Amino acid sequence: MKNNELLFFLIGVSVGVVATLLIAPYSGEETRQFLRESVDEGRERAGEVFERGKDLVGRQSEAISNAIGYGRKNHPRGVLRSWLHH
Repeated sequence: MKNNELLFFLIGVSVGVVATLLIAPYSGEETRQFLRESVDEGRERAGEVFERGKDLVGRQSEAISNAIGYGRKNHPRGVLRSWLHH
């Protein structure tokens, strides 16, 4: 998920919380409970996004390392060097 999507999600949560506070006839305790649940959901969602991003970076890093290794192995100088050392 892109950073912009996370930003828009958090903005949406914030707007929803403010709108609810302005129009909902909840008691103070009910409102606080709602806010706690909303914050918990936001944290959980942000954690999921972070983990997916971390996984994606790890996979991309591995792919780049493999490509560099392949390039080094198959570059003419690398092939010649490998051939000379055998």
